[in-house]
Amino acid sequence: MIFKDLFDKSIQDQKPLSLIKGDSDNDFWFGTLVSYSEEALELKSYNLFGEFDGYLIVPIEDVSSVEYNDDYEDVMNYLISENNFLAHIPDSKVDTLGGNWKYSALACFEGEPIVVSVQESETEQLGFIKHVSLESIEMACIDKLGESIGSVLFMTDNVESICYYTRRTKKAGMLYTWREGKKKK
Repeated sequence: MIFKDLFDKSIQDQKPLSLIKGDSDNDFWFGTLVSYSEEALELKSYNLFGEFDGYLIVPIEDVSSVEYNDDYEDVMNYLISENNFLAHIPDSKVDTLGGNWKYSALACFEGEPIVVSVQESETEQLGFIKHVSLESIEMACIDKLGESIGSVLFMTDNVESICYYTRRTKKAGMLYTWREGKKKK
């Protein structure tokens, strides 16, 4: 079996793997191997938020490749170890939704280290609010894995919805802080 040595080492060291399904790099399972045979494997799986997501038994033939020792593994290991942070429910940050609800809500996040998701027109912006006025919003944007991707300036009137303290925004913020800490070492 092509994966035998890798699977044995994964079980022995409890080292997580990304098991790629078929031809797509975007369709995979992530977790630690519990056991395997010539025909199937059992995986202790984790979801995208680092939460235990049950045990999965799948045929070996469904695994086209295995990825390991990469940035995604580092990210997932961190999320798994810090999972209580994502489960914590903090108090609301917004004091009031005054006459201009978009401005009122976004002003509460200006300069704060809280990741906000802003849906504007057909685009979602994820990041930190640098400056907000009645006319415009400036954000320092990050991607869902906490990588800085630059700044954006857009019209306050284009805001359709605002989300914060969701699992996605907390995950992105936590990974941003983790990455920034790694840069300083």
